[in-house]
Amino acid sequence: NILLTSGRGLLLHASASVLKGQAHVFLGPHGSGKSTAALLSTNGFMIADDVLPIILERGGVTAAAMPAVGKFGQNSESASCYPLGNFYWINKSGKNSLDKLGAAAGTGLLMASAPFIKETENYHAKLFETAAGIIDRVALYNLYFRKEERFLDAALKNAAGEDKR
Repeated sequence: NILLTSGRGLLLHASASVLKGQAHVFLGPHGSGKSTAALLSTNGFMIADDVLPIILERGGVTAAAMPAVGKFGQNSESASCYPLGNFYWINKSGKNSLDKLGAAAGTGLLMASAPFIKETENYHAKLFETAAGIIDRVALYNLYFRKEERFLDAALKNAAGEDKR
């Protein structure tokens, strides 16, 4: 609650992995495959399995690893803060691809992923302001993925090819 009321960030229902020094955050409804996506995407390590603090800083946006990463464990290198790479809204599919969402859709999905904060005065206005500030700095993509290792590499490659068209 302190992150939101201070305007410094959000607590999200999410899973996240660190790849090449950046946190990649997986969002979606309960049972959508957030933890599976974080596990399958990583050549690095997982920093969140259910709850993830996102912190707005002058230099950007960071993801703060939780003290415990649930059933997937945690090592000493995963207990830190990492610059945010992207957010991904999970969609199970027969293909691996990404579609970048606009600011309005991204802000709405980020707000929908912040259910853990007790409502206080001006809660919704502060939630909107903070989520919009984060989405101004970090992209949110619809991620369509097939349950296979390194699917995120394939999705990123497909998105890069589509951007060149």
